[in-house]
Amino acid sequence: MKKSMMVCAMLIACMGGGMLAGCGGGNNDNDNDNNDSSFDLPDAPAGTIISGENQAIVAGDFQLKFVKNGDGYGISLVDSTAQEMFKNDTPAMLNVRGPATTLLGSFSESSYSASYSKIAEKDFGYLCSTTVSTKSGSKVFVEDAYYLTGGTLALSRRTEVKSAKKEDVGFQTVYSFLDPAGSKSYNDFEYFIPAIIYKDTNDMTGNAIGAGLNVDKMYVKETRTGLPLAMLRSKATKNSLAIAHLNPKISVNGELGGGYNGAVNNKLQYGSIGYTIKQGVSVDFCYPSAEGPITYDNGAGWSKIYHTFEAGTVQEYGISIVPSKEETFADTLTATYQKAYMAEKPAVTDQIDIDDIYDYNIEIFNDNYKEFGSGAIKAAGVPWTILLATGEPEAYTFQMGFVGQQTSVAHHLLTAGYQNNDPQMIEKGKTIVNFWTSPSIMRDKVPVVWWDPSDNESAGASRGYPSFLRCFVDGMDGVLDSYRIAQANGEDMTVWKDAVLKVADFLVTNQNQDGSYYRAYETNGSVCTRTDDNRYQGTSKLNTPVAVRFLVRIYELTGEEKYKEAALKAIDFSYNNLYLNKEKFVGGTPDNPNTVDKEASIYGMYCFNAAYMLTNDAKYLKAAEYAAACAMSWVYAYDFACPASSVNAAINPFSEEGRVIGFSLIATGHSAADNFSAYMYYEMFKLYIFTGNEFYLDAARLLQNNTKLSTDYNGKMGWKYRALGPEASNVCDFSYGTVGVWLPWSGNANIEPIANMRNTFGNGDIDALNMDLSALRAALNAYGAGGKLIEK
Repeated sequence: MKKSMMVCAMLIACMGGGMLAGCGGGNNDNDNDNNDSSFDLPDAPAGTIISGENQAIVAGDFQLKFVKNGDGYGISLVDSTAQEMFKNDTPAMLNVRGPATTLLGSFSESSYSASYSKIAEKDFGYLCSTTVSTKSGSKVFVEDAYYLTGGTLALSRRTEVKSAKKEDVGFQTVYSFLDPAGSKSYNDFEYFIPAIIYKDTNDMTGNAIGAGLNVDKMYVKETRTGLPLAMLRSKATKNSLAIAHLNPKISVNGELGGGYNGAVNNKLQYGSIGYTIKQGVSVDFCYPSAEGPITYDNGAGWSKIYHTFEAGTVQEYGISIVPSKEETFADTLTATYQKAYMAEKPAVTDQIDIDDIYDYNIEIFNDNYKEFGSGAIKAAGVPWTILLATGEPEAYTFQMGFVGQQTSVAHHLLTAGYQNNDPQMIEKGKTIVNFWTSPSIMRDKVPVVWWDPSDNESAGASRGYPSFLRCFVDGMDGVLDSYRIAQANGEDMTVWKDAVLKVADFLVTNQNQDGSYYRAYETNGSVCTRTDDNRYQGTSKLNTPVAVRFLVRIYELTGEEKYKEAALKAIDFSYNNLYLNKEKFVGGTPDNPNTVDKEASIYGMYCFNAAYMLTNDAKYLKAAEYAAACAMSWVYAYDFACPASSVNAAINPFSEEGRVIGFSLIATGHSAADNFSAYMYYEMFKLYIFTGNEFYLDAARLLQNNTKLSTDYNGKMGWKYRALGPEASNVCDFSYGTVGVWLPWSGNANIEPIANMRNTFGNGDIDALNMDLSALRAALNAYGAGGKLIEK
C-alpha cells in the first residue's frame, strides 16, 4: 500500500478542555504486511466462499464483498439482489491520543483509517491485513479474519503496534460500517442498543445516554448493555446491520472504577458501541471504550480510555456482523437479537439446584414474617428490606405488588405450608391475604396498594400512594394464586375470590373507550392527576399491557365473557399502539419515570403470550416474540468481574468470579441492575413450546439458572440466608455500588416461575422435564394462563 486514505483528524480535548479540529497525515506502508497470524477459526461451509475477482463470503441472503479501492480493498455488504447495504472503504481505523496539552490533563485525539493492503482466501473465509501509519510515523498492523459462526458473519481482529513515536501516547481501534448513501441525518435511521435505545429517542428521559442523536457521535460503554450490540436500520431501504462484541473477554484486572477519562492502561479491556452521525451515519465498535457525549459517570462530555502506544502492544477481539432486511423495526430487532444471542451462546451455569432455590426463599419469607395491630385485622407480611450485611430486617412497610409483592409471598407460604403440612406457615399466608382483602384495603373502588403498619387498632394506615395499575394487578395476581392453592386444598376462601373479582370488575367497567387503562388511579376510581412526582404520570395509557394476563386469568376462573372482552380490547390497544406504532414498551416500573424499561417489555411478553393462548392468533405470537427479544436484551448475556471498594466488598457477589451473567439492567436513564429477569423463564419457555425455536429454550435455561448467581446460592458470601441477593446495583462502572438490601420482589422473582413450572409440567427445572414438544404443549393448554382451578 502506498499512500493512506486518511480521515480528517478530530482533535478532542477532554477533562475540562475545549474542542479542537485538525487533519492528520501519514503513510500506510506495507513493511509489516507479511505477518500471517494463526486464527483458530471454523472452516467455512461449502459454497460460502466466493473466489476470483468477486471475492466474498456468503451468509444466507447476504454477502460480504471485498472491493478494490485504489491500491487496496474495502468491504461492502450486499443483499440477495446485489444492492449495497453498508460499506467501509477503509476498515482499519484508529483513534490516537496525544500527550497532555494542559496542566489539567486535556489531550488531543487524531483519527486515522486505511484500506486493506492484502486479502487472502483461507479455509475459514478471508484474512485481510494492512498497516496504519500516524502523522508522527508510528505504525500499527491490523489483521481481520472474516468467517462464519452459526450462519452469522463474524470478524476476529488482531492489532499490533509495530513502531511508536513519543507523540502517540495511546490508541483505540474502531470497526465500523457506513450508510452507502452518505446520509448525515439521524432522522433517516432507527436504532437499537440493548438497555440504551429502542428505535428512537421517544419516551426517554433527557439525561439518558442515547436520548439525543443530533450529535457527531454517540457511544456507550458496552457493560451498560445486556448484549454489546448496536444496530442501525435505514428507514428508506429497510436495510439493517448490527455489530456485536463476540464472546467479550471483559476485564479491568481489579482496577477499581475501570479507569479515568484519558487513561492509557492495557489492564482496561472493555469496549463501547454506538454511532457516528454528522460525519456520515455509521454503526461502530470502539476498543477500548469511548463514551459520550453523555455519560452516567461524568455527565456531559466524553470519557475515553486507551491502550499504550508502544511497540508490541496487541489487541484481540471478535465481532458478530448481523445484516437484516425486514419489513418493520420490530421484526428486525427480533431477528437480529436472536441471531446475535445464538452466535454469543452464553454459558448456562450447572451450579443451581432449583428445588433448593425454592426452599431458600421460603425460609426467608417464613423467618421474617411479622404481624402488626391490636385489633381483629392484622397487617402482616415480610419486611420491605433486609440488610445483606447482617441478614436483619431494616424496615417493615407493605406493598401488595410491585416491590413489596406481599400477596405473592402469601401464596408461596400457603403452597409450602400445604405441601409440608405446616399449619403455622399456612396461617401466615392466610393472615397476609386476609389483610389485603379486608375493608381497610378494599373499601373503595380500587385497593390501597401501600400500607405502613403499626401496633394500633387499625394496624397502621395507608401511605396515600397512588394505586398504580402495576401495583394492584400484581397484588390481585397474588390473591388469585392464593385462592387457587387454598381451593385445591379444600378451603373455599370466598372473601379472597370476591376481592379479585371486584378489581376485575373495576377494569371491565372503567376501561377507556380505546381499550386502554391509565397508569395510576386514586382509590375512588378516578385517574391520578398528581404532578408532585414526575414518576406518577397517572394519565399515561402506555402501561395497559399490565392488565391483560390478569383479565385472561379471571376469564379462565369464571368463564364470564365480559372479562374476555375486556382482555381483547386491552390486547388490541397494546398491539396497535405499542407493538405496531411505538414498537417499544414503556413504563413498567412505578418508581422510575414513565420511560422505556425492562419490566414493561416483560409485561408485554406476559400480555401477548396470554393473548396468543386466548385466541391462537399468530399475530399475537409474533408480538410476544418481539416483547421477549426486548425483555432479553436487558439481561447480561456475558460475564465479567466487578471490583468493589472496601465498603462494599462483603456484599459484592460479582467480585472475583463475575456472576454478572443473568443479572439485568432496569431502565433507560441509568445503569442500575437487578435480578428481575428471574421472573421470565416460565414465559420464555412457553415461547419455546409455541414455536420450537431453540433460542427460547436456551434463553429460558439461562434465565432459570444464571439469575440465581447474584444470590448466596452456594453459601460462599456467608450471608445469613442463601436467598439474599442485592437490589438495584451498579456493576457496569467496575466499582460495585448497591443499596445493600434484599427486597421481597427479588425473592418472588426467583420462585414464582418455579411454582408455575411445577403446576404446569410437574417440575420446576426445564432440564428435568422428559417431555417432547407435543406433550409440553398439551400440558400448557391444560393449565392455561394461570386462572383455572388447580386439580389435586
